[in-house]
Amino acid sequence: MKKALAVVGLGAALLTAGTANASTSRFIQHVQDNIPYVLSQYGEAALQTEGAHICAWEAQGTTGASELADLIIAEMPMSRLAAIHLQVYAEHDLGC
Repeated sequence: MKKALAVVGLGAALLTAGTANASTSRFIQHVQDNIPYVLSQYGEAALQTEGAHICAWEAQGTTGASELADLIIAEMPMSRLAAIHLQVYAEHDLGC
C-alpha cells in the first residue's frame, strides 16, 4: 500500500512539474534531465518508440502504474522507478 501511494505521489509531483503539451522533444528533455542513464543506454529513437508504446497500452486500457512498469521493463530493462518516470513523462508530454 505504501509503495502504491508513493507511486501516486511521484506521478502527481511529476505531472505538476511543467505545462502539458504533446511534445516529443519535451519528453526527451524530461528523460535527459531526470533519468539520463536511460537516454544514454537506449537513445532518443528507442525512447520515442517506447513513449508511443506507453500511450498505446493506455489506450488499450492498461493504466495501472505497476502493470505499465512491467511492460516497459520487459521491453527496456531498467529500474521500476525509471519505468514509472517514463510512464509519467509519456502521459504528460506525449498526450497519452
